[in-house]
Amino acid sequence: LDNLVYIDHVIKEAMRMHPPIPALPPRTITQDLVYKDHHIAKGSLLSINFFNIHHHTGYWNDPFKFDPDRWYKKQHRFAYLPFSLGPRMCLGNIFSLIEQKLFLASFIKNFVIQPPKNHVLSDTTSGTLNTPQNVWLSLQPRQS
Repeated sequence: LDNLVYIDHVIKEAMRMHPPIPALPPRTITQDLVYKDHHIAKGSLLSINFFNIHHHTGYWNDPFKFDPDRWYKKQHRFAYLPFSLGPRMCLGNIFSLIEQKLFLASFIKNFVIQPPKNHVLSDTTSGTLNTPQNVWLSLQPRQS
């Protein structure tokens, strides 16, 4: 699995473009805060929007383009957060990445995958979870 570097990049890029959770649920600020030039009043709701971070032009060149090759260069530590960071980081992150890699490698090994003709993919962002709707693929078994 460690040698499947390009599959790692494809998974990272897919999760950057479509994070499993686009934003954290909001938290209530318990005391007045000042961050840089911004005052955040006690009682305000604050959330981290991963989708916006993953598409911010300050971190990503052409952020709406699917480009797995961008992962050959080191990225800013806080520009890619599909599982969050720190003590509230998703506990299943490593399992998820291994499972995605195994599935994708097996799928690509066994099938030729193509989009059907004249099918337009719709936006999948839906608030707290990204749930694809009506994703159609044309699959042809590979010859052994």
